[in-house]
Amino acid sequence: MRQVRLKNGSEVFEPQVIMTMKLLQKIFVESRPDKMLGPVAIYELVAICKNPDHKLFGSFGERLAKLTLLRDVSINGEAKYAVQDTVRDIVLSAVDGQDMEGDFGLVNPVADGD
Repeated sequence: MRQVRLKNGSEVFEPQVIMTMKLLQKIFVESRPDKMLGPVAIYELVAICKNPDHKLFGSFGERLAKLTLLRDVSINGEAKYAVQDTVRDIVLSAVDGQDMEGDFGLVNPVADGD
């Protein structure tokens, strides 16, 4: 299986990049309130990728876990989610404009030349 180098320098299997990007694209364009997805979900995912202790807003943790972007590691009924290393590397390499103030979008996470 082919590995690719991401913009953050890590190497991951290409199929993982493809599948994670499909999920991120789906989430990014989803804006129906009943789905609780969209750019805010991406923002929350980036926040927990940067800070494992980040408390996710509303039901974003549960919904992102259903999509396999997070793992539910709740203890004694307290909601807690974790990000797999590969997913974190892809997300942080793929999200451009990580504050909600300016342009915010998805880019190809693969480093130039790979």
